[in-house]
Amino acid sequence: MNDRDLKRALQAHFDENRPEPDEAAKAAALALVAAAAADEADAHALAAPGDARAGAFVSFPRFVMGQVRFVSGRVWAAQAALLAAAFAVCAWYRAGLEAAPAIAAIAALTVAVGLPELLKSNDHGMAELEYACRFDCRHTVLARFVILGLSDIVMLTCAMLAAPALGTLQPADVFLFACIPYFASCAGCLWIVNHTRGRIGTQLCVTLTASAALAAMLLWQALPKLYLSVSLWVWIALFCIVVAATFSQARSYLRRVEFGLDHLQHQPNAR
Repeated sequence: MNDRDLKRALQAHFDENRPEPDEAAKAAALALVAAAAADEADAHALAAPGDARAGAFVSFPRFVMGQVRFVSGRVWAAQAALLAAAFAVCAWYRAGLEAAPAIAAIAALTVAVGLPELLKSNDHGMAELEYACRFDCRHTVLARFVILGLSDIVMLTCAMLAAPALGTLQPADVFLFACIPYFASCAGCLWIVNHTRGRIGTQLCVTLTASAALAAMLLWQALPKLYLSVSLWVWIALFCIVVAATFSQARSYLRRVEFGLDHLQHQPNAR
């Protein structure tokens, strides 16, 4: 048995024999962390402007900025590569409607790039560590939502600005062609992680986004006039639907994280 097989066997053993969390002990630990955080906040509120305690206090915005350095460099490299691909597609097709399916595919793949970062605490079993922090599981997930969401907004904005500069495709067209598959992929992936447990959810999400990207390309090849004949109001309606679905699934995920990373499994009766 090599090292990889041994690791898999041990992981399977511990997955099968994982004890349930001690709810009383966890509640007591969380109460201690909350009390320490409240004391720290009170000390910060009472500290003088030049006091060292004032500078040491970490607010949530500061925590979010600090989390940027923990995002893997591979994420930024992959996003830069996708953005370069979007520019290349717009230049090749002179940003005409022929570029629409490629832009839609690139937008869907953007979700696959950032999603593993969102789920890595759960994938790597970081529940105990994040329980012991003042910014717990919910704050960490919300911080990653903010970081990855802002980086995706920058990507989509750059694509919207590049299209009219390189050809005839209008920014509004790019916005709809890119955002609909992007938010549809987000909603689908969040639905998956809300109904699965463990790394299988991440794998299924990557498969879903790759399938969405391929479907966008094939749909254009099979029905090229569909992109032209569909009313603008239909595109807008689809956009509103997928955005609403994304926010609904994101809210459900954050509410499930409230139970802790060790409870990230399907809980139909979760409040």
